[in-house]
Amino acid sequence: MQRGVNARGNVRPRRMTYTPKTFPRLVDLAVTALACSVHLHDSITLPDELTAKLLRTMHRKKVLNDETVDKILHRDIRTMNLSGCQDIDVLAVVRRCNLLTLNLNGCMSIGDQLLLHIASSSPQLTCVNLSYNKRITDRGIESLAKHCPLLEELDISWCERVGDPSMLMLSDHCPNLFHLSITCCINITGQGLSTLVSRCSYLSRLDLMGCTAVRTLQISSKSLKTINVSNCTQLKEVECLNLPCLQKLLTSNTPQLDDVSIDHLLRECPLLNHLDLSLSCLREAAIQLTWLTYVNLSRCSTLTAQFFETLGRGCPRLKELHLQECSCVRDEHMELYTKQHEMAPHKYSDKPRYSLALEIIDLSRTNVSDETTCLLCTRCPLLKSLDLSWCPNVTDESLTQLSQSHRQRSEEEGLQQLRIYGCDKITFEGVERLKGEDTKLVVSYVMVSKDVLS
Repeated sequence: MQRGVNARGNVRPRRMTYTPKTFPRLVDLAVTALACSVHLHDSITLPDELTAKLLRTMHRKKVLNDETVDKILHRDIRTMNLSGCQDIDVLAVVRRCNLLTLNLNGCMSIGDQLLLHIASSSPQLTCVNLSYNKRITDRGIESLAKHCPLLEELDISWCERVGDPSMLMLSDHCPNLFHLSITCCINITGQGLSTLVSRCSYLSRLDLMGCTAVRTLQISSKSLKTINVSNCTQLKEVECLNLPCLQKLLTSNTPQLDDVSIDHLLRECPLLNHLDLSLSCLREAAIQLTWLTYVNLSRCSTLTAQFFETLGRGCPRLKELHLQECSCVRDEHMELYTKQHEMAPHKYSDKPRYSLALEIIDLSRTNVSDETTCLLCTRCPLLKSLDLSWCPNVTDESLTQLSQSHRQRSEEEGLQQLRIYGCDKITFEGVERLKGEDTKLVVSYVMVSKDVLS
């Protein structure tokens, strides 16, 4: 058989790869030119962001020394980003500036002793990023906390040698702390975090994603607005005594949290509007939150009909719902969810009305069919985006339902985005008919000819 030709004699399409060309930005070219000619200038004054870029470029070009540093650094500089810089004299840079914000992300040379000198040289620091500096221990964080009492934001993600003593030091010496990120700090436990939260009365955001040593977490805070416990795979119990201001809760991939734990947690969060429960083991947890507008339940394969009935009844303001790869989701579940918003019919019509606020729904890789599409068309008047990708039971009938729904609504009210990747029962003709009816609808799909696949 001739190469590149299938059994039917059709020429197979050649697989082509395209590598887009990238061009340097004008600002990068200007900074590079300035770095090569810095010796020609007496002094250079730039915005803080460009000064940091120039400093990194000079370091890369190996023209950074005491003489050139003195030409570009001064006491008016408040922000310095040295992210990823290796073998650079950080202390010399810090001492020449009057920094409030310092980013040392990925600077592997930073250890406890150097951090002590940096902190003592810049007691006015309010924002510090030390992520991915694996040489830093509790001793270094203690020095930072004692010398920088004005600290408000601290990122020590992936500092794996940091533990509960650091949490104690921060709670004792940094009362203004309002954002703490400790992603994948595997030696920090729930006890250290509970102490920190109880003492830092301004703490607004806490990110402990991937902290596998946290098994129980007791939190009581009137200031916390965001908590991220995603990938805390050993977390079994969260005891929230009082979280009146919490607005965003992320608990993705926490398999130890059951329905009882989730129910107890959500009861203490009356103002919650963003909830991520993806990759969890939920079955019948009662989510009843009046102000909730976003829910992510992707890859939750054990959800029951009772769960969807409660969700529909308890979350009247829900605008965005993600059910991607929830193999348990079928038409009857969507029927129960949407039915909870039925209103009395209009006085001039016998048809029921619905008050669903839903605007975005992702049903990709679920077992819904054309029946669900019909429900969404009739019961979700505000729907803007619908994802039915890889739903094996969806056919051209769904496109017909969407087309009929478009005729009954104005352009501002109709669907704006539809994704139907991998829907084998949808034809190219059906897509073209829908696009002809609604020219403003963006349809994302891929149609593969069976001749090409053979």
